[in-house]
Amino acid sequence: MTKRTKWIVLGVAALGAAGLIAVFVQKGSNQATLVREEKVGKRDLIASVTASGQVQPHTKVDVASDVSGRIVRLAVKEGEMVKKGQFLLQIDPATYEAEVQRSQAAVASARAEFARTKAASTSRRAPSTAPRRSPRRIRRSSRRRRWSSSAPPWT
Repeated sequence: MTKRTKWIVLGVAALGAAGLIAVFVQKGSNQATLVREEKVGKRDLIASVTASGQVQPHTKVDVASDVSGRIVRLAVKEGEMVKKGQFLLQIDPATYEAEVQRSQAAVASARAEFARTKAASTSRRAPSTAPRRSPRRIRRSSRRRRWSSSAPPWT
């Protein structure tokens, strides 16, 4: 067989296969749609969805807290509708109450330290009954002179 004959045989076989596939597809589409018949009656209608995809809400709200802690009481259930300002949950206040007590103790300690320091500084400044001395020069060494704090060094 020559090349040309081989190509002709292959082409005829491909056309035959395509024709057979077309016949089978056409036969399958002629089937009637299946219908279920039942007596009329009152009952619940059940709808089922067999499509794939994602279900998304109309409105999405993220709830977050400014503080962390153990939840003591939960007033709403998941999916329940809530209103603005409605009580949602209670966080255990023990940690934060302890922090308030520590801060109050620190403030009381700082006030006591301030009062103690103030009392100590006023006792050192008590007025003396001894007369004050006038400023004078004090000679420390032969090379260097030092003056009292009230007399300027350039005089």
